[in-house]
Amino acid sequence: MKRILILFLCSFFLFSCSRQVKKAQAQPPNKTDKKSPVAGDKKKVIDHAKPFEEPPRPKSKLEQKRERIRQVMIGNDAPDGLITDVHGKVKSTATYRGKLLVIDFWATWCGPCLQGAPKFKEIAKRYESDQVAFISVSIDREYNTWKQFLENNQWDGEHYWLGMNRDEDLFSFLYKEVDDEGQPRVIIGVPKYVIISPEGKILDNEAEFPTNPAFEAHIKRLVSGLK
Repeated sequence: MKRILILFLCSFFLFSCSRQVKKAQAQPPNKTDKKSPVAGDKKKVIDHAKPFEEPPRPKSKLEQKRERIRQVMIGNDAPDGLITDVHGKVKSTATYRGKLLVIDFWATWCGPCLQGAPKFKEIAKRYESDQVAFISVSIDREYNTWKQFLENNQWDGEHYWLGMNRDEDLFSFLYKEVDDEGQPRVIIGVPKYVIISPEGKILDNEAEFPTNPAFEAHIKRLVSGLK
């Protein structure tokens, strides 16, 4: 009797488990509105994706020099630069703020520069004052070449050396664009006469040659307009 009862209970237990398994298999899978972290990350990447941008094209040497020329157009703020005197002392052209500044860019190897120098000195002596300064800035490649030239020729006046220091912003005044048989070129040209206002604005980036009466007339008008 006991065996029959045990067999009956075991059969009932197995039958109940079998029904629970079938019921669980018959239910549809539970769907949720949540998206997997992977899918969310992909959407975030797509949402924040930027259109492809080509890297900027490097500027040619001609374009770079043209920019330097534009920096020293009349009306712009004059760039400052470091210049060296005959004693080796370095100063900035910014120290001339508050004065009308006339610069003669030249070199010992430049014939026209040497021709214009005496007249430039003459005009400088006539107009220089506490409000007006005239300086000659050499672009000779070697400092000692320039210094020896001044000593040998006993040149007076305010003389400074810039050299061929193209990295100096002040050097931008020396660039000039020319037409070379139909091809644009930017060259370094001297002599170059530049006039800067007491406020540091470029009044003239290519003044007349000193032997031209227009040069002194221009200086005279500017000096008379000073307070």
